[in-house]
Amino acid sequence: MLRFDRTTLFDLSRSRSGLQTQQVTRSRSCVVLSAIAVLLMSAPLSAWFKPPATSRPAEVTPTSRPAVPEATTRPTTTSGPAVPNSLTPTTQASDKSDPADRYRALIRQLGAAEYKKREQAQAELNHIGEPAVPVLCEFVGDPDREIADRVFALIRRPRDVGIRVEVAARLLETGKPDWMERGGYMLFQTPTEDYEPFLKRTSDARGLPRAIFTPVADQLRNWRDATLRFEKRQAELQEAGKTEQALKEREMHEGSMYYEAEAAYWMALDASEEYSTVDASEPKPASKPPQSPSESTPDDDQ
Repeated sequence: MLRFDRTTLFDLSRSRSGLQTQQVTRSRSCVVLSAIAVLLMSAPLSAWFKPPATSRPAEVTPTSRPAVPEATTRPTTTSGPAVPNSLTPTTQASDKSDPADRYRALIRQLGAAEYKKREQAQAELNHIGEPAVPVLCEFVGDPDREIADRVFALIRRPRDVGIRVEVAARLLETGKPDWMERGGYMLFQTPTEDYEPFLKRTSDARGLPRAIFTPVADQLRNWRDATLRFEKRQAELQEAGKTEQALKEREMHEGSMYYEAEAAYWMALDASEEYSTVDASEPKPASKPPQSPSESTPDDDQ
């Protein structure tokens, strides 16, 4: 059997306590390291690895964009690119002084060399609508075919009687079949309103326009009289309660309008061709003026 004295036992106890202390220290270190690892894992990487301050893009401040007034950021026209700022005051001043000047400038632009400018002018005139029709009327039959064709496409039927009759007269006097046909249809839709003004326009005309207007005015008078009888008949049918009959007769009357306008167109076209062949307004001189008896020769006496 082994025997230990007091000194040996004391040394053993001291060594054992030292080992226990090291174990406790090691366990505490492990706990601390574990806590640090948990914190590292729970925090996002961006919190630990931030990019340098110089790598962040500079924020755009309001002072980096030039302040532009709202009036200059929008184009003055309804289509196409914005008008330069240097031209905007001039354009606005001309618009306020006389819109007709602006309409004429746009109509002349219909004949521009660049296709984009022609389309832009036509789109703007189309947006303006009826206010530009009186000025468009001035360019009916323009020598520039591009302008003339685009004006023809832009012209609408005006609601004002005076403007409507003038536009129809301008279309008729061109002598072009398509233009003449449109002018006739403008008049025959409202014959009771348009006949008297057009008759006066016919009486004021001379030469070829009068030759074209005369058969149209005659046909328009007949259609006006038929329309007055129709309106009287409609009132009678409505008063008698014959609604279905009134609707049928209205449909027939509206269909007849196209036949009457077509007849007037053909008569005007014939008158135009006849006038171009023979000028009926001025009598032609004889091919050989008659001789007086004193100018007769001996051969003539024999």
